Amino acid sequence: MSDPGSQSVRQTKIDITFREFEKHLRELLPLRQQEIHMSDRIEAIIPPEDRRRVWRELQLAGFDLARLKLSRDVFIIVAFLVLESALVFGLLFGWWTMVICFVGLSLLACCLTRPLAIHPSIGCETVEQLVIHLTRFVLEDYKAGLWTHEEIAVKVRAVLAVAAGVPVQNIKDNTRLLDLSP
Repeated sequence: MSDPGSQSVRQTKIDITFREFEKHLRELLPLRQQEIHMSDRIEAIIPPEDRRRVWRELQLAGFDLARLKLSRDVFIIVAFLVLESALVFGLLFGWWTMVICFVGLSLLACCLTRPLAIHPSIGCETVEQLVIHLTRFVLEDYKAGLWTHEEIAVKVRAVLAVAAGVPVQNIKDNTRLLDLSP
């Protein structure tokens, strides 16, 4: 029989997702003693050399993770090389060659640089952001008390950040949709 004076802390849907994510992450990485906090950056927890493997394993475990992305610098260099090469072909052989080269080189660059994509997407840089991304909002869960009002607000901010391509911290309670720009 439980003590009538003790209060049990009810877990929210976000807490449940966090515990499940943490469990799988611990199975994939040697994090036995290290405590994982919601504020931890994904790049600090998962080493770069393991990130693609761990990401793939988490996806296979059923986590709906966004694709890893290239660093900004690598993307700019590759984009410049593709555009420059397509432009050269266009000047030498005509505009239609430029279009064909641009499409072909873009696809080739995408395939060749995929192994270099080791950075979490916007809105998934911290454990909290990733867990919020992974936690699906279902009305029945809300009615059952598994979502707090603050968690719903955080989820809405995360969805807006991803849609607008801006960091989550740029979205406040009084941010207007028209003001959302990268």
